[in-house]
Amino acid sequence: MPIRRSYKIKLFVNILAVFLVTIVIVAAFQYHREKEYRFNLLNNTLSTINKITDQYIRNKKIFLTGNYPLLDSLMMIIPEKGIRVTIIDKEGRVLYDSFVKRYDTLENHLGRPEVQQSLRKEYGTNIRKSASTGRDFYYYAKNYGKYFVRTAILYDLNVVNFLKTDHLFIYFTLLMFVFTFGVLIYLTDRLGDTITKLEKFAVKAGQNDPIDTSITFPKNEFGIIGKQIVQIYESLRKTRDELYSEREKLYRHLQVIDEGVAVFSSSKERILANPHFIQYVSNLSDRTVTEAEFVFALEELREFNEFIDRILLSGKMKEQQKQVVIQKSGRFYQVQCVIFQDRSFEVLINDITKREKNRLIKQQMISNLAHELKTPVTSIMGYLETILTHETIDQEKQRHFIKRAFQQSKRLTSLIRDISMLNKIGEAEDYFKISKINLNKLVKDVVENLQFRLTERHMEVRVHIDRLTVVTGNWELIYSIFQNLLENTILYAGEGVTVDIAMYMEEDEYYYFSYADTGPGIPEEHQARIFERFYRIDKGRSRKRGGTGLGLSIVKNAVIFHRGDISVRNRPGGGVEFLFTLAKTRA
Repeated sequence: MPIRRSYKIKLFVNILAVFLVTIVIVAAFQYHREKEYRFNLLNNTLSTINKITDQYIRNKKIFLTGNYPLLDSLMMIIPEKGIRVTIIDKEGRVLYDSFVKRYDTLENHLGRPEVQQSLRKEYGTNIRKSASTGRDFYYYAKNYGKYFVRTAILYDLNVVNFLKTDHLFIYFTLLMFVFTFGVLIYLTDRLGDTITKLEKFAVKAGQNDPIDTSITFPKNEFGIIGKQIVQIYESLRKTRDELYSEREKLYRHLQVIDEGVAVFSSSKERILANPHFIQYVSNLSDRTVTEAEFVFALEELREFNEFIDRILLSGKMKEQQKQVVIQKSGRFYQVQCVIFQDRSFEVLINDITKREKNRLIKQQMISNLAHELKTPVTSIMGYLETILTHETIDQEKQRHFIKRAFQQSKRLTSLIRDISMLNKIGEAEDYFKISKINLNKLVKDVVENLQFRLTERHMEVRVHIDRLTVVTGNWELIYSIFQNLLENTILYAGEGVTVDIAMYMEEDEYYYFSYADTGPGIPEEHQARIFERFYRIDKGRSRKRGGTGLGLSIVKNAVIFHRGDISVRNRPGGGVEFLFTLAKTRA
């Protein structure tokens, strides 16, 4: 029985160790508490004498008259023996000492430990030999503002014995330990019998050996647990063979699973379903769903469910799979059904929102791009064709057409540049050079480069960014943030506008910026879309003024590149305000 003895010994030692630690902690706490209690009694006695002395000084106005010998009469009525009272002024001079007759000759007492302690706390105490008398004292000093009253008692054998703690509780603790020791031996022996039976059962179960299910356990909590374990094992053994038949289906499930999966029987009863499946069914049904079978009640999947019913009723297994895509609440879900040979089937639900939105964005991007490129290209071709087909056209007219064609070519160049910038941010961000950038200097460079256009529009730009504000990022992208915002103001805000660019807050990892102007603002119905590519509030006016419709999209993507976020709102006093963050480092 070596295993049993080993377990019993370990259990006994562990419980005994916990009990010992508890006993030691309680004993230490009690010892400390008893000692603290006795010191408090002594302190209370000395404190009382202190208060009486202070009241006597005040009543007799001794501090004003300097007639400290009057305190001798007070000392005569104090019942405690060996009490010493000393009065010390703020500078440390001894004004009175009941144990020293020539107290005016005593050295300065301001540096005494108990006096120094009373300056910092409510009172000060110390046990030491007196430099004045050569005897050991327990000192208690208190600061009364203009003077200190120090009361001391001879630290003799009586005081030492008084401060000693009572050890009776230690003997009681040892007695309890002996009693508990015996109880532990009895309990561990009883527990060992139950654990030994469970151990034999577990070894046989692990080796798939025949198990006698009629094992008898003690009539206690461990016995109940043992019986339940045996019953659970029997139940699991019966279902093990059934699980083997489902193994192939589970393997196929693991191969095709994306996010949400559920397996149903031919009667549409759930065999298993993972949490993602329940979550996606809830999303598709606009309500909280707890049962996987609710997928068959979804109106959006009516055609899908009709396919399942048709296959299950016909028994024809030629059409084994069906797949549909559903859009719900701005998200896209791909629902797929796989029917097995035994007419059980698996339903897969995957969230393909990101993939679908990327496809739609690219599709819309190509459409918008074709439309945006068509206008300048058509204009350039029209002007050049007019010049080529009308040889007699006068030079001034030719110059006008060439100038218009040049303006359209500049717009085409800007459009290609902005598209290139957006593609570079989205697909080649690892190629951007990262360096330390002084934002104050960068913003002032942007303002200086656009100063001619700002002057034409009678605009004023005020920069409120500290000279030491530095981020680690890409200079070109951060430059494009402020340039595009300022160009947007120049194009659409009107004349005489004031622009404020400010860093209004700083955290450990981020700077917070505000870009605000005093222009007409942006209508609220457009604010949610102004960061979309090619989105314009007034398409006709925007094209006439030379905008590409990509500026604010570049701003947003550049902010995101630097782990930030951006939003827009109209100011209560008029104008628009962009609020955005930039991480101090992009790493």
